[in-house]
Amino acid sequence: MQELVDDLRRELEHLQLFKLEVEHPGQGKSLSELNARTREIEMEHEVKRLKQENYKLRDQNDDLNAQILSLSLYEARNLFSCQSKAQSLAAEIDSASRMSWWML
Repeated sequence: MQELVDDLRRELEHLQLFKLEVEHPGQGKSLSELNARTREIEMEHEVKRLKQENYKLRDQNDDLNAQILSLSLYEARNLFSCQSKAQSLAAEIDSASRMSWWML
């Protein structure tokens, strides 16, 4: 919607400048200068739009990096938890086998 508004604004400005040139030929800017100014305004709008898009993409990138970090920490905790359980189980088996070895 904003792009449409910007396009219409540029077209209106161009038509107003063209009207002034037609009503007062030779006074003020030439048509080529008006076209150059219109193009400059278009480029300024495009730069502004791209900066806004870039900001949004950087913000999304930061959010995704935070999610990756959070998931990595979660997976690391799970891995340590599984290793601790495996070590505890191994210790119990070792202890049980030693006890049965002593009983023989």
